[in-house]
Amino acid sequence: MTVIDRGAVKQYFIGKSQKLPIFLMILGIPLIFLWGLGLILIIIGLVLYTKNRNEYANEEKVDEIVKVELDQAKKRALKKLNLVKEQVSAIDPVVVFGPADQPYSETAAILAQQKNSGVLGVLLSAKRSVLENSDDPVYIEKVGSDNNLRYTLLSITTYMFGEDQLYIYYENVDITTGLVFSEGTFEYFYSDITSIETFESKSKIRRMVSKKKVQEFRIVKERMAIYNSGGRSYVASLGAREESEPSIMGDKFVAMRNLIRDKKINK
Repeated sequence: MTVIDRGAVKQYFIGKSQKLPIFLMILGIPLIFLWGLGLILIIIGLVLYTKNRNEYANEEKVDEIVKVELDQAKKRALKKLNLVKEQVSAIDPVVVFGPADQPYSETAAILAQQKNSGVLGVLLSAKRSVLENSDDPVYIEKVGSDNNLRYTLLSITTYMFGEDQLYIYYENVDITTGLVFSEGTFEYFYSDITSIETFESKSKIRRMVSKKKVQEFRIVKERMAIYNSGGRSYVASLGAREESEPSIMGDKFVAMRNLIRDKKINK
């Protein structure tokens, strides 16, 4: 069983202030010859600095937790739709995820108030303090060393395929707490599906490579919509990728489209 350290994941996104350990180490340098006091301060500073660093989850751990959430989503999908695996075995389920919209919360309101006031350093420190002491779902995104965009709030969609129907379960989950803050289901008869559309939006992302160097590149966010004869639609977030990378929609969507097309032809 995978052990999930949600606190470490939160620290990955919001960071942790290193001001105190750095201050102790700097203070200890001129005092190093004063009865060993300086050396003690430097050692304490180093210990605190290392401890803070070790509390971070790395990118691999964040990705592991995302995989856990995707597996949980498939289980919840069956439960919410009151299905068993044998009823949705036409092809394998398709599970996709992307950035979720941030819901309203007290924490989000506080951060919005802070955004346009204060000095940058104080602002960042205040933001970190607010986030550390809140379990409200707040959207934070971070570009990793592999240039992949990771985010705290996931919009997960599970497509399951029965003999006559397409079943959809969606959930929005905060990976720093495990809270599923919204969810729902859709059911479409294959014969009622009129079209499947895909679309994308682009935005610029910056990543600090060093204190003096900033890397800038474009992120593409993809979405897919399914429409039925009544004009109703469901739009799923399919994820975010660097512009130079291939589309997220691969073989599993080909199988999904082919099944829906065959079911409509042979209805």
